[in-house]
Amino acid sequence: MKKSLNLPSTLRVFFGVAQLLLLVTGMFWCVLLLASLAPRTGPIMTFPFTDVSLEIPANLITVKSPTSIAEDIRVTRLSTVLTLNLNSTDHELAAAIRWTLLPRTIFNLVFYILLLGLLRNLCARAAQGEIFSEANFRSIRNLGLMLMSWSLAGGALQLWSYHRLGGYLAEYGTVTGINATLSAEAGPIIKLPYDNLITGLLVLLLAEAFRQGLALKKENDLTV
Repeated sequence: MKKSLNLPSTLRVFFGVAQLLLLVTGMFWCVLLLASLAPRTGPIMTFPFTDVSLEIPANLITVKSPTSIAEDIRVTRLSTVLTLNLNSTDHELAAAIRWTLLPRTIFNLVFYILLLGLLRNLCARAAQGEIFSEANFRSIRNLGLMLMSWSLAGGALQLWSYHRLGGYLAEYGTVTGINATLSAEAGPIIKLPYDNLITGLLVLLLAEAFRQGLALKKENDLTV
């Protein structure tokens, strides 16, 4: 009879390989960032910056349906993506790009390495038949806390982007070819990745279920 696939062991290998690939990719990006410290000699790198918009006059672009008039729908702001050259000869621009990209790169690298490590350890223990244990409870709880921290840190990194790179663009950037002004400043509400926040809360609920299951297991072990 053909042996069935051991899913936890397979996932353990998958998360381990993904963790290794992420580490290699992160080191590669760090090398590129260090190479970019030497303008014109480093590799060509572009950085997409999405937290910007173009403020335009209300009558510049019109949107209408077959039965509406031009004043019914007005376009006053367009979201856009700027492709910025990390090796720009404008040293202030290059520094603003670099110090916006570097914190995000480091944070993403550390977060995903830790996340994959937690998942790999969970799968390793599950493959050994260890389900309700203190180690699994701590891992699931830490997983929920990490996802919630990721959501809050995303808002903090967004604020930093607005301050460092958005501030430079708002002060020195000008738009040509269209009657518009560049807006790259923080709005009244920072957009948090609420899906990660909600997922983190759900994982914490799962950790509580594991804690209660672990308590019942210990109680049953004592009564046997």
